[in-house]
Amino acid sequence: MPLLSLRAALGAGAMVGVLAVLAACGNTTTPPRNVPATGSTATPTPAPTSTPLPSSETVITSTTASSPLGEIGESGTTFTGSLPAASVVTQVTVTISATPPSGDPALSGPRASLGSARGALHAARTPALETLTALAYLTLEANAAVTFDGIPAFSFTLPQIVSGDQYYLAVYQDGGWVPGADGPATVSGDSVTFPAMSTPDATLAANTPVTFALYATPAASATPTPTPTATPTPTPVATPVAAPTSIAFDLNAMPTPAPLTVSETGYAGSFFSAIACTQSPAGQTPASLPFVGEISPASGTTFIVTPGNETGSCTVTITDANSASITVPVTVSATNVGVFGTQRKK
Repeated sequence: MPLLSLRAALGAGAMVGVLAVLAACGNTTTPPRNVPATGSTATPTPAPTSTPLPSSETVITSTTASSPLGEIGESGTTFTGSLPAASVVTQVTVTISATPPSGDPALSGPRASLGSARGALHAARTPALETLTALAYLTLEANAAVTFDGIPAFSFTLPQIVSGDQYYLAVYQDGGWVPGADGPATVSGDSVTFPAMSTPDATLAANTPVTFALYATPAASATPTPTPTATPTPTPVATPVAAPTSIAFDLNAMPTPAPLTVSETGYAGSFFSAIACTQSPAGQTPASLPFVGEISPASGTTFIVTPGNETGSCTVTITDANSASITVPVTVSATNVGVFGTQRKK
């Protein structure tokens, strides 16, 4: 069949379909485009947010057992504790804060007296309160007057513990802060604990807040051990040396004057002589040489000791210019003084 007849038989609409088929079967094609696949984006899981601790806790007291206090916190400092058995059942609210409660001043203003309990030992070593800084404030308030069987237990966990520091509680009462109401605390890790005490009893008045301040005192600086000072060894002082060290005269042997030589190490000056004598027996009165002994010269290095006609003893003293001295004993004796005396007179 001729092409025109085919077109006529098919009709205009059919022809369009054929052309479309032909076009699809032709050599020229359009390459497919790369269309990125559409996928879902993962949603990040939010990090868990820690629930901040409450700053206050209300507990019901017990008359038969202690009442634990739940953990509360403020500005990085947390607190737990327990209340001893109480005289009545009532509500006690415990609040921790970084600043003093409304109406109370900051920790300052020294007081002469101390709180109680362990505080007495803290008296002598507590610095003036103007130099102290509160690490946290703790307030207790009871709905009704209540007396506890002892001192409550308090425990604080701090952001930082300074090694060697000691931790105490001050209490605000009668219009001023009283240091050392409790402490020193037991330090373990980053916690400071004031353990419960069975005595004395603690009382809270109805609807009257009692505020404590936690503070630290720095460790005492060790006193350096003084360096021992060597005691200088004294320089030996030289003294005169005499030769001979003693002199004896016998009047019966017609004695002659005796020389006495003096020297001293490191000394080149003159020596000075002196003599003191005593008769024995007393009352001797010889006609000549009426003395026991004499020395000459008055100064020098060599001296002469001369006996007299009296018997007795003498002490010769030799002294240098530095007042160092030596003594030499001298004795004069005779078995027959009268005869010898007659001989000495010739």
